[in-house]
Amino acid sequence: MVARVLELVIRHPKLVVCICIAFTLGLGSGITRIQMDPSIKNLLPEELPEWQNLQKFEKMFTGSEIVLVAVTVDDLFDGETLARLHRLQEGLEQIPDAYRVLSVFTMKHLESSPGSFKPVPLLDPESPPQTPEDRKEARKRLSDELYVGNIISRDLKSVAFVVLPIDRFQDTRMAEDVMRVTRDVMGDSAVSTGLPVTRVSVLNGMQRDMRTFLPIGIVLMVILLVFSFNTWLGTVLPLVVVVMSVAATFGLMGYMDEKIMMVTVIMPVMLIAVANDYAIHLVAHYLGRRGREPSGERRAQIFQVSSSLGPPVLAAGLTTVAGFLTLTTHVIPAARFAGVMAAFGVVLAFILSLTFVPAMMVLLRPPSNVAREFASGLTDRLLVQASSLLRDHGGRVTAILAVLGVVAMTGIPDVVVDTDPVHYFAEGTPIRKANDFVNRVFGGSAQMNVVVEGDIKDPALLGRVRELQEFLEREPMVSRTQSIADPIMRMNRAFHDDDPAWEVVPDRRDAVAQFLLLYSFQSDLTDFDHMVDFPYTHGQVAARVNSTSANALKTLVEDTERHIEEHLSSSEFTMVTGFVTVLGTLVELIVHGQLISIAMSLGLIFLIGCFFFRSIVAGLYVVLPLTFALGIIFGLMGHFEIELNIATVMMASVVIGVGVDYIIHFLWHYRENLSVTGDRWGAVERTLSTSGRGIVVNALSVVVGFCVLLLSSFLPVMFLGFMLTVSIVTCVVVALTVVPVLSARLCPAFLRRPAGAEADVPVPPGLDREPGRVSRGITRLLQLGIAAGVATLLYLAGAALVRWNDSLLAGLTFWSELWRLVVENPSIVAAIYCLLCVNAAGVAEFKFRRSFTQAFLYAVALTPPVMIAAWARKPLGATPEPGPHAR
Repeated sequence: MVARVLELVIRHPKLVVCICIAFTLGLGSGITRIQMDPSIKNLLPEELPEWQNLQKFEKMFTGSEIVLVAVTVDDLFDGETLARLHRLQEGLEQIPDAYRVLSVFTMKHLESSPGSFKPVPLLDPESPPQTPEDRKEARKRLSDELYVGNIISRDLKSVAFVVLPIDRFQDTRMAEDVMRVTRDVMGDSAVSTGLPVTRVSVLNGMQRDMRTFLPIGIVLMVILLVFSFNTWLGTVLPLVVVVMSVAATFGLMGYMDEKIMMVTVIMPVMLIAVANDYAIHLVAHYLGRRGREPSGERRAQIFQVSSSLGPPVLAAGLTTVAGFLTLTTHVIPAARFAGVMAAFGVVLAFILSLTFVPAMMVLLRPPSNVAREFASGLTDRLLVQASSLLRDHGGRVTAILAVLGVVAMTGIPDVVVDTDPVHYFAEGTPIRKANDFVNRVFGGSAQMNVVVEGDIKDPALLGRVRELQEFLEREPMVSRTQSIADPIMRMNRAFHDDDPAWEVVPDRRDAVAQFLLLYSFQSDLTDFDHMVDFPYTHGQVAARVNSTSANALKTLVEDTERHIEEHLSSSEFTMVTGFVTVLGTLVELIVHGQLISIAMSLGLIFLIGCFFFRSIVAGLYVVLPLTFALGIIFGLMGHFEIELNIATVMMASVVIGVGVDYIIHFLWHYRENLSVTGDRWGAVERTLSTSGRGIVVNALSVVVGFCVLLLSSFLPVMFLGFMLTVSIVTCVVVALTVVPVLSARLCPAFLRRPAGAEADVPVPPGLDREPGRVSRGITRLLQLGIAAGVATLLYLAGAALVRWNDSLLAGLTFWSELWRLVVENPSIVAAIYCLLCVNAAGVAEFKFRRSFTQAFLYAVALTPPVMIAAWARKPLGATPEPGPHAR
């Protein structure tokens, strides 16, 4: 089947290339539809009880989250300071997604009067305290434990504005409006925090990462391929396969209206690292064949190399796809979708490697001198020396690696599973500093909510509500609680001449009802609508927590539910919910999904190894090195205190899917060389000197690709890049040391094949025959369609550029704005610059018969001076004459 497909590809190379390009352009155009979603709630399956409870709660009490704005002031009672704080209050209240803003201006103090009470604002911005007596009285009111740590700091130097969002608010609009109002009114003296703000920070970081990962990944991969292959052919073909795979995969996501989440943000890097594997092996073997047989018929060589590599490439592709598809068993929907999309990208890369790459190799004639240089590179010499080392000291090398692996695995029991959104950011970042400040001064910006059902005016029920509040306030991570019982107790105290002994729940229902009625005469009962509904059948206990650690939150939720079951009634306290319960649930989901995906990945790869090599022992040869590498990775996570969280949840599947390729390629070609030479160690040397180069270049490209993750804005993604780099290095070291030693010393039956079993596939007759008239006609039609598509894209880009130029502010020129765009996106500029240098080096290679690597380095060095000289003739700051569109 593979041979038949390759025959068609080589007979009709132009048609194949046009079909591949047209398919990529058509599917890749969906990239413009992609959106990003940083929400952690949307990571959960809708059938999850915690998710359903959260949705029910948000319909009752207008959301379960808060945004907290903390302002530091020198003198709270200064008239100008109070005026600015009141402007901030008014600005926050005008935000469309804000339902209510709690602060010193809106929360009421109950003044006692004979037989009654009067609600008054804690601070009146229009009449600030003037005399020492007024200030003393204001300090006394604000120092009440009901407000300290809630909306005011104990030293009265920091004020909090608690913004309650409306139901189904928009994270981005809400957080951006809050930060804009805060910045405009208070400048740098205020900070904003809360889970909505954290999620928007995550979104901004995701966008920065997406703009950085792909261009920088391409730059690093180009540099690696240039120095590995020293030819335009070996550099561009794997790169084009990567670009086409990434574009088509994300275009498909756009057409499916799927959003990029935290789990899928690393997909471009994964595809950059994985999608070029198969093309690299094809190019490496083809150029090696040309180096050994420079006068051979080129189409026949391409056919034979591609045919011989078809089975191992297919096996490697299937194992990689299997590794990603096991994520479909994960309980987190985003992880399932990421697995499917990654598998689609790998399948597409595999198809392009067996169609587009051979067709391009037919159309592009490699210079013979480059082919000869490729046959005796530094990598080949090092691999030959490695084979000699393994022959003489293979046992010692294996023993050393085994000891190091066992030492690394001792860290497995110390692996921590946690999901804290704040931990996505490094220490010292604005979001971390703001969060630490709010946790220290105001007890945090996240809440757990307990829903109460029944007659809320019943004193007995209110007493049980207070009992639950007292239990929660004894929990270390709960800073304070709030319920309708609190203002009712304050009303009772104020009604009885502000006697602290009366700050208890009234013992009669009619007393509770009278207090609420009296309050409604003098103020608005909507002051309590975030605590109770007005039929008084549902209420809530809100517990503010000073940590969003998933493990701690999970413990808090479990303790609360157990206390309700043992000491209260689950028929009255019906639901423990809030966003914190979602975070706590993620711990179990991550562990459960990780274990299942690992087990299924290893099981499927074992079956694929058994099928392709027709041996159970072969399956063990494939699986055991991967298990060893996984043990080392999880052990290192424990030693380095790297958390297993949402970002690192795909690590095991990536390691298994990518690492197995090296083992399969070595075993397949070792069996082939053993059948030819009959010498075990001779087969090892020959395999390392031929397939070893492709394995090394492949591994280096993966390592370089994943190193880009170290530039991430998020700590988990940075740690993921580090762990994936270490894991791939571990896999390739095992594949090139332990596996060769075991193969040569044990040499199981599946590796011993009769001589000549892996001979070249016979070349079909007439392979170089020109395509027929129908094929040429279809090719021309596709070429016209591609040209029309590219012209349309260029037209749309030009129109957008004109509109952009017309919308520039007065005094700014097109070139200065373009320069700003370049400065803000250096990674994209670097990628374009690198690709231009590759093309310049390609011209030098094909036209002038120069070394591709040297020409690339000359282009890198000489292009900037030429550009600077060109720009010097027309300075960027020169302002042209105003045109008809000037504003």
